[in-house]
Amino acid sequence: MIATSARPMGLVSMQMQEPTSQAVLFRPGWHNVWEASLCKKASRHLRAHNWMFQRFGGDAPLTPRKTHLRDALQAFNDTCHLALNTSEAQRHLRRRNAQNAMIFFDSWGESSLFDAIDNWRDSLFCDILPKKIAWTYKIQAFSSKLRGERNGFLLALEMAQDCLHSGVADNVVICGQHRHYPVMTLSETLGWPSGRARHHGGGNTLFAVERNVCLLVSRLTDSLPTLSVSPRRILAQRASAAVAQLTACWQEADCAQIYSTAPPTPALLSINQRAAAPFSSHLPLYAHYGDSGCLNPALGLHLWHNAGAPAGPGLISSLHAGHCLWLVRCQPAATSRAESDMAQIGHEDKRNREKTL
Repeated sequence: MIATSARPMGLVSMQMQEPTSQAVLFRPGWHNVWEASLCKKASRHLRAHNWMFQRFGGDAPLTPRKTHLRDALQAFNDTCHLALNTSEAQRHLRRRNAQNAMIFFDSWGESSLFDAIDNWRDSLFCDILPKKIAWTYKIQAFSSKLRGERNGFLLALEMAQDCLHSGVADNVVICGQHRHYPVMTLSETLGWPSGRARHHGGGNTLFAVERNVCLLVSRLTDSLPTLSVSPRRILAQRASAAVAQLTACWQEADCAQIYSTAPPTPALLSINQRAAAPFSSHLPLYAHYGDSGCLNPALGLHLWHNAGAPAGPGLISSLHAGHCLWLVRCQPAATSRAESDMAQIGHEDKRNREKTL
């Protein structure tokens, strides 16, 4: 019997957005002793010298502490509309008798306090559910808000798999955002393991980038790429043993491209780097794109999905504190794989005929 969380689902469409504003250096202020103390502790714990924040609405005078909330909400709405207004997405959502569900996730839960929201509509959006998205795209079967911290996106994928394979829904809209409130981002780091290795891709400067995402997943068809979330596993606590286990997991997956992510702490980033030594097709996401909390795995999926029509399988590897490992396996559409195989066979036949002549 196959576990529900190991069964694949079809990826219909996906969009992700990040701020266009420049990253801003975070400087603790004398007027907020708690914030300054957290910054000092976090910097000492991770051996970081600077913190750079790139946030939506980042042209506000008090950036990165305070930003324009309206810019973040508008960016989220734009991402959802771009993902759900494609012809393929509309065909699935408007199918007769289709049961549509929505899972909205974030890292911090009730975050309206940090944005000083003074009206119920914006508070409802941030703390409970984006009502406008649910109403516009006819979400009737099921809707939920999920607070998952760094596991938010992965838990949403797992919940979507359960909805699709248990008959609760035919299509599931997964949407969410990660807001980098400095106080929350700094306090989160104190629970990560420390280490003496240098940070990768950023020297001793940590980059925190806000992002949002929206994707539509559905039951399997041959024309859709597929995703499957493997059950979470715990690696050995000793670093060398964890590296060997992670390398074995990646080799067993046998994927053309590996996207690895971990919180930006030297102890975890070095495990990913050492495990990647035998692989030539490994992309460490933090080194190239910064940290986006629960959306780091979503960024890997976005890069794989938007690489044209992916010709080979991809693997999203997400390592967390406590050496918890999540793996998301991505497969191109069955029709794309068949076309690729036929093209390869035709190329080989042509080459053999040329040799014969």
